[in-house]
Order: sequence, then C-alpha cells, then structure tokens
Amino acid sequence: MRKTHTIKFRNEIFDFKIQNAFLTIVISLLSTALFAQQNNKIKSDRDTNLYINARTSLGIIAGFTQAGLYGNQMDSLSSNGKSTALPGFHVGITANSMLSKYFWLKHAIILTQKGGGIALHDTFNGTYNTMLRTTYIDLFPINPTFHYKGFQIYAGPYIGVLLGANLRQKNQSGVFENNKSIYGSGYNNQSSSKYLQKFDYGFNVGLEYEFKCGFNIGIRYTRGYAELFDWAQSITLPSYDKGPTKIHIYSQYLNVSVGYSFMKGYFDNKKKKEKTH
Repeated sequence: MRKTHTIKFRNEIFDFKIQNAFLTIVISLLSTALFAQQNNKIKSDRDTNLYINARTSLGIIAGFTQAGLYGNQMDSLSSNGKSTALPGFHVGITANSMLSKYFWLKHAIILTQKGGGIALHDTFNGTYNTMLRTTYIDLFPINPTFHYKGFQIYAGPYIGVLLGANLRQKNQSGVFENNKSIYGSGYNNQSSSKYLQKFDYGFNVGLEYEFKCGFNIGIRYTRGYAELFDWAQSITLPSYDKGPTKIHIYSQYLNVSVGYSFMKGYFDNKKKKEKTH
C-alpha cells in the first residue's frame, strides 16, 4: 500500500512539473512580446529615415509537418532499424522584434505533431508497418534573424514539452489499437519496456517571406539533440552496463507554414505617413 501511494505521489509531482514547464513557456513568450510593445518608442533612423526601433508584431502560423526519427539505435524501436516520414500539422503564435532594418529577433510557440513511421514484429502478425505519433509544444525563445525586403533567414534553439503520445499496434486479432503506455506513467513506475522522455531540445533554421499586407509563407527545419526514449528500470541494452540507459533516437521535422502578422500593416502605414511630413 505504501508503495502504491509513493508511486501515485511521484506521478502527481511529475504532472505538476510538466504543467509548470508549459506555463513557463507561455509566460516567457508573452512577456517578451509585451516588453517590446511597452518599449515601442518608434524613432527615425538617421540613414534610412525609417521607423525601425524596437517594433514588435504578433502573428499566427499553421501548416504541414513532415516528421521523422533518426539515431544509431533505431533497431530498438523499429524492427527494421528504419523510420519513414510521418505527415502531421502544426499551429502556433509568433512574435517579431524588429531591432533594426536588417536585424530582427523571432519568437514562437508552436503545437506540433511529430513522430515517425516504424516497423513492428510479433508472433501473431509478423512484421508490419505502423507509426509512433507524438504531440509537442515547442518554444523557440530567440531566433536571430536577417531581414531584407520581406525575406527572413533565421536560426536558433528550441525546447519541446511532450503533451501526448501513442503507438499504433496490432492486437492478436490483427486490429490496430492505440498504445499510450509508451508515454510513460508514474503509476507503473516505468517497470517495463521503454518510455518517452518529456522534454526535447535542439536547433532550428528557417526561411520566410512576408508580404506587405502581413501574410507570410515559410519553411523551417528542426533537429532534436535530446534522446527521446529511456529504457525503463528493468530493461538494459546488451552492449551496456546494467541499469537504466538512454536510447539514441532523436526527432527531426520539416514545417511548411502560412501565417499572418497582425501589426505589419500598422507599422508600414506609420512609415509612409512619416515620409510625407
């Protein structure tokens, strides 16, 4: 009984940490945008006579995601040691801090479907193709950006928080079912198989073009550097010492997005008015 209460207490603590992490991510982006807005004292540049000092535009994006997995231990997840591309979607909010005519800072919070196509094998169904589907909230806190005539090239870090996961598996009758135990639970104390880590981090690079009306299109490549899985407490790799060890499988994905910046037209109109005076 005491062990059951201990496991439940650990699970509640873990859920509380995940909620706090998500709240921190949201507050961080909103605070950045609000701070920039409060300091939005537009000045005229001496050389270009354009309004370029500390302007911030907020926006939304959505689009198509092509996700996959990579790593030298893919055979611990996929029976053929390979991962295929998995289509999905993403949606989020963005902010651009326009520090100068050519140098911006981009920020974003994006809900993204990730995962990858894999192969599983069992005695009832043999080898079959299926997929691991994960859902993350990814925070891009600060992407230094070069801006020129609507074109934007940027790169920077990201941090991801896992919200949910399921592995499509066949039962003994050959019917697909969603196995959500891959997410991991404090109730079973990770006492069998492997489970997903709850945080991810990595690097992203992207290209975007924004029209004068505020609409934009872009492409972003993101590559994770955090191991997505841990072996549970009773599982070890043959080539490693006994005890829990990480599995070298990582996330990568490509986003193709369309979006809209709400303040873009406002700032362009302000610049035009200033030029006429």
